[in-house]
Amino acid sequence: MENKAGTWRLAWLVLGLLYFIFGFTYSVIQPLGAAPDEPAHMQYIKFLVMEHRLPVWAPPQYAEGGYETQHPLFAYAVESIPYALTGSMAENMRWQVSRWFVLALAGTLLWMFARRLAKQLFPDEPLGEMSLVASICFVPLTFMYLGHLNPDIWVLTISCAGFYLASRLYADADPPNWLPWAAGALAGIAALTKLNILPIVLVLLAAQWLRPGAPRSERLRGVGIIAGLDLIIGGWWYVRNAILYHSPLIHTATHMGTGLELAQRAGAHGGPPQGIFRTALWTLQNTYISTWFQPEWLPYGWALAFLAVSAILIVLAIVGYARRQPADDVVDTDTNDETPTSVNGLRFLARAAVLTIAFVLIGQQSAFWTVDVELNMGGRYMLAALPAIAIAINLGVARMGGAVRKSTWGAWIATLIVANFLAIQQVVFVLTPQFHPGWKMFDLLG
Repeated sequence: MENKAGTWRLAWLVLGLLYFIFGFTYSVIQPLGAAPDEPAHMQYIKFLVMEHRLPVWAPPQYAEGGYETQHPLFAYAVESIPYALTGSMAENMRWQVSRWFVLALAGTLLWMFARRLAKQLFPDEPLGEMSLVASICFVPLTFMYLGHLNPDIWVLTISCAGFYLASRLYADADPPNWLPWAAGALAGIAALTKLNILPIVLVLLAAQWLRPGAPRSERLRGVGIIAGLDLIIGGWWYVRNAILYHSPLIHTATHMGTGLELAQRAGAHGGPPQGIFRTALWTLQNTYISTWFQPEWLPYGWALAFLAVSAILIVLAIVGYARRQPADDVVDTDTNDETPTSVNGLRFLARAAVLTIAFVLIGQQSAFWTVDVELNMGGRYMLAALPAIAIAINLGVARMGGAVRKSTWGAWIATLIVANFLAIQQVVFVLTPQFHPGWKMFDLLG
């Protein structure tokens, strides 16, 4: 038993080292400003540092801090810290240090909360625990966003922290007094980060209100704390927008129009005419692919293989949910304790995960069809739901028989690791020479 525990500690050490090695590698193989919208994010950060105030939002050609000033403050304020502290360095190096700061802070927090969440779900199943962490932290798109300046990596981190806190709000037999306060603070930070993280606030409120066995007064008090802190910490941004722009929600429109307009013109990316049905299939397919990795970041054959493995994983999870009972060696079905590994605790997390995926996907697709066609150009909008995807898939697989689930988890972890090695090679040897000829990886002093 002790030897087995030592083996798992070593496995976690290797996985953690690999996580930060991949993160650092992704931060140096992406040329500055090459990642989606990074120049605009840099413009917002630089404005905060240089002007010491919030920029006034306006159409792109008039915006003080660039078109990303449509987003709330939190991520940009945090990412402005290293840029402000490195004024004596060359400009390129200041931005690279800012990338490394994001990797160190957001990367560490994401790893920590993913580990804690996985331990809540799989306290006695180390391979399931490792698979859940890998499903959040080792997805190639996660590393891509850990490697450059953006608000989306904070959305992912907040979502992961939110599910961890929700699991404890719902399931802790004797929750500490600080728990609803921490959930409320996180909800407020979420409101100051990006609108697509809103579902995690609903998950936190639901976990507190539906808490089994708790007196109504206790549940109501917790809901009041969470909602109150959410409004206090994050509400001012939307009040400010309403005062300045006559709407609490602001959005910088692009010249491409909506998905509905696109479907009536030429097809996606200049292809042949599509129509509503074909455009819908294209957008759902593109969303699914780019939830896992940035298109073209994997060689074509390997990309198909990865998507096939992910599809098999989802099918096995669905089959697992179709079982009447979880596998007995994962969950003690006779327990009356409301812990995350009891039947009711797992059922709550699974339902919360599925509803979160639905909310985020509906929001993303609604924006694509009615507001802005470019909102579908990356699965980054699904990063808010990635912890939910990881929970839903791994809890489904956990209901399979021992040999099936263990081989599935092992194969999935291996697939994610191999995919990142392949993505790094593709970026370094194919995409960067093609789109940024002459760029040198460590030429940071210019």
